[in-house]
Order: sequence, then C-alpha cells, then structure tokens
Amino acid sequence: MYRFLLVCVILLAFWLRLESLDTLPPALSDDEAVNVIDAFHIARTGVFPLYEDPNRPEPLYRIFLAVGTSVFGQSIWAFRFVTVLLGTLAVAAAAWAAAECLHNLGPQKRQLAALAAAGVLAVAISHITLSRALYRGLQQSLFMLLYTALLMRGLRRGHWRDFALSGFALSGAMYSYLAALAAAGVLAVAISHITLSRALYRGLQQSLFMLLYTALLMRGLRRGHWRDFALSGIALSGAMYSYLAALALPASLVAVGLSLLLFQRHRWRMWLPRMVVAGVVLTILMSFIIVLFTRNPVMIIGRAAELREGQGSFFEVQRFEALFAHFFTRGDDNPQYNVESAPFLPPVFNVLFVVGVVGLLTRYKKPSSALIGALFVLSALPEMSTSEIPHGLRASGQFAVFPLVVALGVGWLLQ
Repeated sequence: MYRFLLVCVILLAFWLRLESLDTLPPALSDDEAVNVIDAFHIARTGVFPLYEDPNRPEPLYRIFLAVGTSVFGQSIWAFRFVTVLLGTLAVAAAAWAAAECLHNLGPQKRQLAALAAAGVLAVAISHITLSRALYRGLQQSLFMLLYTALLMRGLRRGHWRDFALSGFALSGAMYSYLAALAAAGVLAVAISHITLSRALYRGLQQSLFMLLYTALLMRGLRRGHWRDFALSGIALSGAMYSYLAALALPASLVAVGLSLLLFQRHRWRMWLPRMVVAGVVLTILMSFIIVLFTRNPVMIIGRAAELREGQGSFFEVQRFEALFAHFFTRGDDNPQYNVESAPFLPPVFNVLFVVGVVGLLTRYKKPSSALIGALFVLSALPEMSTSEIPHGLRASGQFAVFPLVVALGVGWLLQ
C-alpha cells in the first residue's frame, strides 16, 4: 500500500508541474532567456562555460537543459519539462530521505512520515511555480536530499559506497548554487577535528540534490554501507554545482560528525573512516572550484560579495521576522518569480512543521536531527545575508529541509 500511495503522490506532483506547461507561464523573463540561450549553445557546440560569469557562475543547470533539449527537442516546453522532471524527482527524494532519517521508527510510522514529506513538497505552490520556470537554484534540494539519504544509509549499513556517493551528492549541491560553497573550508577543518578527536532556476536542482543527499546520508548512518556515504557525497556535489547558495552545505557534515562524536563515540571505528571517504569524494569533485577560488575568487563569490556589501548583522530581528514570514505567511515579492502569495509551507502543514521542530529538538542525539538542523540553518544564511527577504531562489535549499521537518512532526506524533 505504501508504494502505491507514494506513486500516487509522485504522479500528483508531476501533474501539478506539467499541466498547461505550454501556456503557463506565458513568457520568459530576462534571466530565463539567458539560460535558454546558453543551453542552446551548449547543445549545438558541446562547449559550455565554467564559472565565467560572476552573476551566474554555476554550470550544472545549463548542462541539464542542454541534455534535455537534445532529448525532448528544441523548444521552450522542452526546457521547462526538464525542470518539471527535476522538481518531481525532488518529491520522490523527499520520501526516501525522510524514511532514512526516521529509520528508528516502525515501518508503518516511517512510511507515513515519508508520505508526509513527499506530500508537502508535492503541493507546495512555491515549489510548483519554480518547477515550471527556467531558473537555476531548485535543483540544489535534489542533491541535498540525495546526500542526506546516502549519508544516513551509510551510517546505518556501514557500506563505504554510500559514504563516497554522499560526497558526490554534496558536490552536486555545490555545483548547483553558490550559497552551498561558503563552508567548503569548514568541511576540511571538521574532518581534521573529528580525526584528531578520534522557473528553471538553478535552485530547482539544488533542492532536488539536497533531498537526495539527506536520504543517502541517513541511510548510510543507519546501514553503515560505504556506498551510501559515497552517493551522499555525490548528491551534495550536485547541489553545489547547481547553485551558488549551496556552497555552505559541507558544514552539515561537520554537524553530523560532531553529533556522532558526542553521542556515538563507541562506534567511531565504523563511522569515522566512512565520513572521511565522503569528505574525500567531495573534495575531489570540488577541486575545480577550489583551484579557481584560489586563483580568481571573484568568479566564485563575486555575486555573493556584491549582495552582502553594506548589509547589517545576520542577527537583526527584522531578518528573523522576514524568514518566519517566508515560511508561514508570504513568498518572494519579485514579480518574475510569481510566488508573492505563496509561502514555503502550504498552510495545512503548518502545525506539522512546528511539531517537527519540537521533534528535532527532543531527538537531538540522533545524527539525522543534527543534519536536518544544520541544513536548515545553512540554507537560511544566503537569504538572510542580504536585505532581500523573502527571496525564494537564495533560500531554495529549504525545499530539501521543510519536508523532512514535516516528516519529523508526523514521526514525533506517532511514536
């Protein structure tokens, strides 16, 4: 029954993103048109830019579009259909990541929580709208969910492959959106510390990869299989090559490592070398960005530095009020995104989200709670670092987070 219901939710998500795609939205914004032109150029010549434009440096989304137009034809509908697929995959990844994060529950309770995670993302107007557009950031959540699922599965099974793939997923997040990059250096420090202690926005891909990262990481932690950790690293790398906003995500490995160090120190021989594998895979996949950053940092963080210039403290009260509003009362008022009346959360899920936050705090010893909490904070940083709050694209990593928090709410009520 669970599989049947999950397929129904995924089909509903696909229909909501595909219906009348040839007429809605009715036209392209300037940013969408640039993505289309770049993708046509890549598809025809096989030559694609890598971090040549400081305003739109991440390459992964345009590559996806180029592949899509080669498969589905040269039309605006074909480009939008690629994003529909990415958005639908994120819904499926949300269910997987939630199941891995809550594997301590019984099968039926875990499945209900997974269905809730998929359901809230399937019907979220903000996610549906970006899944029908041509912007870059939403793919980050897919890689984040893959990374989470693989890492949790790796910690559960102990398979090396899961850890390595989790690193691959994490690099995907970083190639999706720039905001995931900022903590790449933190990852190296954290691994050293653990060892010594012992529209078609790019954002669509970001949320998809974040969800995959989450599911894979949680499955890795549960099963202890190397493969899950490796796959979670791959998913996270996908988010980072999708949108600059994903650049802070490697710090989530720090949170998981510290949680394991505090509460599962007796199992260090299992998780420590496997976590290192995830970090090594991520570092290898991110080597291009690392080298480019040392030579010409403007090409990587130029846009982020420009937006941050002259801004006040992260901890101003109005920033937190605006972030709260983005989740519960209003969306991004930029007209090209067309989501001003659509906050992140569909109102019917508000209570479950709040309960999920409580559950996140009460199960603080679980590595999945450390991971989800870290992803929530890290995904909020790009949006809160500027005066443009709410900003749906810079906060697109939250599409990988709030479904998991809702799932935690269901799990907490059922336990």
